[in-house]
Amino acid sequence: MDYQFQAPEPELMNGKTQRSLAALRSVWPYLVAVFLVLGLGVYHVFIWVTVPLNLTGDMIRYNAMANHLAYAGYLGFGNKPDAYVTPGYPIVIALFYKGLSTFDDPRLTSIQSIHAFLMFQQILTLLIPIESFLIGRISRGPRTGLAAAILSASYLPNQYVGYTLLTEAVFAPALLLTLLCIMIAHRSQKPVWYAVSGVVLGYTILVRPIVAVMLPVWLCIQWGARRNWSLTTGQHTRFTRIAFLLGGVMIVMTPWWIRNAVLFHRFIPFSSEYGNPFLLGADPYFQIGSYRLLALARQSHQGLLDFAVHHLLHGFTSHFWLYAGWYTVGRIPYFFGQPWLAWAFADSQLFFLYYHVLCVMGAIAMVLLLFLKPYRTIALSTMAIILAQWIFLPTGRYMYPVINIWCVLIPIALVEWWGGVRQNK
Repeated sequence: MDYQFQAPEPELMNGKTQRSLAALRSVWPYLVAVFLVLGLGVYHVFIWVTVPLNLTGDMIRYNAMANHLAYAGYLGFGNKPDAYVTPGYPIVIALFYKGLSTFDDPRLTSIQSIHAFLMFQQILTLLIPIESFLIGRISRGPRTGLAAAILSASYLPNQYVGYTLLTEAVFAPALLLTLLCIMIAHRSQKPVWYAVSGVVLGYTILVRPIVAVMLPVWLCIQWGARRNWSLTTGQHTRFTRIAFLLGGVMIVMTPWWIRNAVLFHRFIPFSSEYGNPFLLGADPYFQIGSYRLLALARQSHQGLLDFAVHHLLHGFTSHFWLYAGWYTVGRIPYFFGQPWLAWAFADSQLFFLYYHVLCVMGAIAMVLLLFLKPYRTIALSTMAIILAQWIFLPTGRYMYPVINIWCVLIPIALVEWWGGVRQNK
């Protein structure tokens, strides 16, 4: 009797194994994101330990304002209250200083307090990749979120910004949180999320007033919504959502307006010194120079803003093409030519290449997402910030937060484009 040998069939995976693999496939972007943030945390601490502390310019002024607020009870750079800058950032520093002197050794020197606060900021800026992940996840899933977090982590100024006593350390995570909240609000259509978005936007305005341009963008998008036009639909009407959004902003901004009206007897919506960057930005290719331009403004006995407007009008009437070029394409190299904080990685040619690719792809992604309704809010908000910033002093520092948004928009646009390509096959 002949017997034939028959190889056993491969063992099939049981249901439990399949479920385990499916769970692993769904959770791995989150695990990678967690390890990414932990690794960045170690690197942030390394920077805090090894990089020498150096305070210059605005950093010295912010430290003085925070000390006055924490220990003298007034907000101002000099020996009396002022409204030179909005209070969002000095309040954070002052609260930290006050808490440090209360719960820690009150004999800490000013330098020790500053160094401790910079450690706090290095931890705070870890929110940037986390929020990038969350925006990408809400938009197109966890893999898109992971790609956004990786792009954000690879943008090296994010690792050093916490070690500067400047508004960007708080402004960058606050701006991403603002966009995250308004995206959730638009998707849920719940008035409470519009109120939360308004509160977060109000605080972000108090850190950097330039983001106030996002409010009319949001209101126009909400007003133009095609659903729930009836006044009888209760709390889910567009009017209710607009009211909650405006109410959230007003809750945060009103104390600042009241304080300025009481102390200075006039309405100061943001700050009293925004004429300075506006004037410095009205010097085409910096032919006059900042010191000379400010000296001319003082000699004119006008306010900086009034002098800047007259200077700009004179420039456009006498040298139209020079000023027209300056206020269009002439500013691009100054805004995007090199990354902010370039001193920290000046020898890294690879990063400079990555940075310029990031700028080009980010701008393209922003324009493309204008045509996709789910992302129109974030794309229009980013474009509004760029256009508003365009009239002020052109510097890479002012575009640093915009590039953080672009780190989120790039993977979203790529996923949408790839999905469209596959659908058309």
